[in-house]
Amino acid sequence: MGRTDDVINVAGHRLSTDADDGLPVVAALVGAILLARATAGTELSEKILEATHEALTAPHRR
Repeated sequence: MGRTDDVINVAGHRLSTDADDGLPVVAALVGAILLARATAGTELSEKILEATHEALTAPHRR
């Protein structure tokens, strides 16, 4: 599974909860995917996806 798939899976999990933060999460993911695609083939592309993944999953880790 690729990094983009990981980020999308985070969105699916977060949106499947009763949390009220679904819309900002989707907005962050869409932005991250767009930026990563715009910089495809560069180190920055991977950094964008990694940083977004970390930012969106860190508060929910146990």
